[in-house]
Amino acid sequence: KHLLYRGLYAEGVHRCSQLSDQLRNGDLRPDPYFEAQFYYLFAYFHYITEARDEAMFWADRILDVPEFRDEVRVNAIVLKHIMAYESGDGISFSRELPASLFFLDHCKPGLSAERALLEALEKAMRNPDQNAVKLSFRELREALQTLRANPFEKNHLSSFDAVAWLDSQVEGIPFRDVFSRRESTEKFRMMR
Repeated sequence: KHLLYRGLYAEGVHRCSQLSDQLRNGDLRPDPYFEAQFYYLFAYFHYITEARDEAMFWADRILDVPEFRDEVRVNAIVLKHIMAYESGDGISFSRELPASLFFLDHCKPGLSAERALLEALEKAMRNPDQNAVKLSFRELREALQTLRANPFEKNHLSSFDAVAWLDSQVEGIPFRDVFSRRESTEKFRMMR
């Protein structure tokens, strides 16, 4: 994770490749919790480096294993919907949304941020007015900032920086740039 937060994305993807080889060869045998975490990091790194097919592969891999913890499965669901939204794939998005919302409803408490994000994405997919979409994303961003104070929500919000993603959509800059900027600002604040 430190490579992700330091903005060393190319090195992160390289390490992901090494780890995935070790997992395939059987050289690395983590328990299912850590295996799911690895897969999510693989998906996240590939998403940030805009290797969307690879990111989708790893997210699907998480969802294919029902024994993986719900938290990681929720992260994979959210990431898949974000990628579908960004690619304009309304068919996949709409087809998978009811099952995703059903899954969120039957998980443990503290997933209102994910639900709100998926609902905002659904509305944005149907709204051709980009100014209205940006306004709804700004409003959701403010709501998510408030949710960060809730300990049940904080864990989920820390897995995928939805606030940075919303900022990237509103500002029209790539997520990786907003994410890097935010992480460097956080490090600077912590060092002071």
